[in-house]
Amino acid sequence: MTTKAGLIAAASDTLHTGPRLFASLEAGATVFGGPDGEVVPDSPGLYAVVAQDPNVVQTELRLDASASAGDVLYIGKAEDSLRKRQAGKHFADGGTARSTLRRTLAALLVDRLDLKPLAVASAGRFTLTPESGEQLTIWMRRHLAVRVWQAPAGFAEVTPLGGIEKSVIDTHTPPLNLTYGGTSPEAQLLRQRIRKARTAMAEQAKRGVDVVQADSSACATVGDLFRRRPRQYGLRGSIGLWEELAERLDDTPMPTSEYELGRLLHDALERSLEGAEPYDEDKVNVERFNRGGMSQGLVHLPWWEDQAIPLLLDRWGAWADTQGLLGPEDFIGSW
Repeated sequence: MTTKAGLIAAASDTLHTGPRLFASLEAGATVFGGPDGEVVPDSPGLYAVVAQDPNVVQTELRLDASASAGDVLYIGKAEDSLRKRQAGKHFADGGTARSTLRRTLAALLVDRLDLKPLAVASAGRFTLTPESGEQLTIWMRRHLAVRVWQAPAGFAEVTPLGGIEKSVIDTHTPPLNLTYGGTSPEAQLLRQRIRKARTAMAEQAKRGVDVVQADSSACATVGDLFRRRPRQYGLRGSIGLWEELAERLDDTPMPTSEYELGRLLHDALERSLEGAEPYDEDKVNVERFNRGGMSQGLVHLPWWEDQAIPLLLDRWGAWADTQGLLGPEDFIGSW
C-alpha cells in the first residue's frame, strides 16, 4: 500500500517538475492544456499555480526574490475536481469572492491593473466589477500556468488530502500561500503585506456605493464560521490558531451535515498542531503563534474541545437552519 510519505514525495515532485498547463478561452469557457496534450483531470488532487516567467511575475507583483524562489506561487487542494477548481474558481472572471488566490492577486495588482472592488455579503471579502474581474483573468492567463497532481485511488485510506497539502506547501514555501510555507523574515513580511492589501481592498469595497449580494457558494464556507471572534480565548496561542484556521478554511465549502463539519474541524486542528511541542497535560506550544505575552504560543486544548468547536458547530446549526437542512428536532445555535 502507498505510504503517506510516498504520496507526499510524488505530489511534491509533480508540482515542481510536472508539465505546465496553460489556460485559454475557448467558446467562452476556460480550458487548460499542456505541450503534449495534457489536461487538468476532473478528479481530486493538488495543484500549483506557477509563473510562466518568474522574473516578470515577481516584478508585476512586487515580490522579493528571496521570498519567491522558483516558479511555484501557490499550492492548493481540490477535494472534488481539479478541473472545476481551476476553470470554475481561480481562473473564472466572477470567482474572486470564492478564491483566496484571486483576492490576493487582485490586492497585489490593484494599482497596476486599476482594479475596482465591490463589497459582498460575506464579511472580510470582496469581489471585482465585471470589467476588473475579466482584466484579472486575462492577466492570469498571460502570466500564470498550473501543474496538477492527481491523487491515486484509495489515497484517503492512507491520509486526508490536507495532510499531503500541508507537507508539500512546507516543502515548496510558495509565496502566495497565507498559511504554512516559509518561515523566513522575508516570507512573513510578504504574508503581512498581502493581508494588509486584501483588508484595504475589502474596506475600499465597503466604502463604495456599489454593493453586490454574494451567491450562496461565496457566503457558505467554513471560514465564515470564524468571522466573529469568541469573547474569550483559552490562551494567547489560540488566537493565532483561530486566525490560521479561518484563513485555511476560507475556501472550504460549508458542509451539509454537523458530523462532516466536526470531522473537518478536527482534521484541520490536527494538521495545524502537527509538530507542536507538548507543554503540560493540556497545553501545547506552537512557536509561529508566539506574539509575546505571558502564555506566548501556548494553545489550550480543552478550550478548543469544550468551547471553540461547540461554538463553531452552533454557528453552523444556525446557518443550516436558514438553508432548510435541519428538521424541527435538530438543535439550533446562534449564527
